[in-house]
Amino acid sequence: MLRLAYMVLPQHQRAYILQIRKLTAVAELLFIIYAVTKFNTLRRAYKAHHLLLTDPVFNLRAAMSEVMGRIRSCKK
Repeated sequence: MLRLAYMVLPQHQRAYILQIRKLTAVAELLFIIYAVTKFNTLRRAYKAHHLLLTDPVFNLRAAMSEVMGRIRSCKK
């Protein structure tokens, strides 16, 4: 989509597209760093729960709840 906008826009406005590309690259990098740190924390929590109980589904759910917080369900 950015490539199409870059081709369609006049020459003097193409700098905006290049700035948007740089900003999205920074945002993606920050998200990847955040995800890696959460993954490592989640793995440590899972291993701690695994020592207490061998059920992988329960351990994963408990570790995710511990790291990410409780998810509120939408009940009507």
